[in-house]
Parts: sequence; C-alpha cells; structure tokens
Amino acid sequence: MKKIGLFLIVILVAMIFVGCGNKNFSYPVVYRDDYNTGGNIDFEYQPISHTIIFGGENQVIQYYDKNIAKGWDEEGNRVGFKMIPPTDLDNYQSGFALINDKKLSSDEFYKLKNEDGTLIAEFCPIVDENNRDIIIKITWQEGVEEQIYHLKIKNGTIFNKKE
Repeated sequence: MKKIGLFLIVILVAMIFVGCGNKNFSYPVVYRDDYNTGGNIDFEYQPISHTIIFGGENQVIQYYDKNIAKGWDEEGNRVGFKMIPPTDLDNYQSGFALINDKKLSSDEFYKLKNEDGTLIAEFCPIVDENNRDIIIKITWQEGVEEQIYHLKIKNGTIFNKKE
C-alpha cells in the first residue's frame, strides 16, 4: 500500500511541474518588411541560429526621421523585418519584445496583415556603428517561452547620415 501511495505522490508532483512549464512555439520564418526599411540592401535569415543579417560591402542603410505614425520615437538608421506569429496564440495582446533591453508592447509590433485578421509582427530597430549586433527577445504572449533572435549588420555596410 505504501508503494502505491508513494507512486501516486510522485505522479502528482510530476504532473504539477509539467503543467507549470511555459508553452513552446516553433520559431517563425523571418522576411524583409514590405517597405524594405533600410533601403536596397542584402537580407538573409539563418533559421538554425535564428540570425537576421542585413547589408554588405558598400551597401548603405538609410537614415529615417522620427515618425509617430509608424511608432518611431527616435531618428536614426533602421532596418525592417517581419514574421508571422504562431497561429494558436490565445492572447497575443499580452505579448512583448525586448530589443537591446528596450521593451516593446504587443501593439507596437503586431499589425493586421489584411481584413481576415491575420497578424504579422513587424520590427524596424535602429542600427548604427555601435549597434551592429542586436539581440531581440520575443514573448508571443504571456506564459510562453521567450524566443531569441540575433540581428547582425555585415562589416563594410555604410550608415547614411542625416541630411
């Protein structure tokens, strides 16, 4: 009888710990944004390392002014990319992203793709000589595992100056 009781306790404890874990989603594919933010520069996504790469030798990343309509509260060189979030989100409004430890709420990066309600996540971080390697952490919704992406600007890429 003691063995059965001990067995049930072990099963109960295991169920509690398994049930408390965060949900995992597959990493989505990353694409250039629709506006080619950054200009006519090379773009590559490496899905195994979750690395987003922009630029190349003598390619120029464009400079952008503040644009409140786009949610850009700072001027600077920007690159843009997008991804389709996991389809089985229950509460995407609770999501957030960290770009170099600057927190973005879900309404700052989730956009409606079209009238059918399909969501995309769109990001246009500022990059410069001192910010060539950026860590992006996305939590698609509260209670799910954080996903980590690396954004890199290739050596030899030029950063356009404010005119």
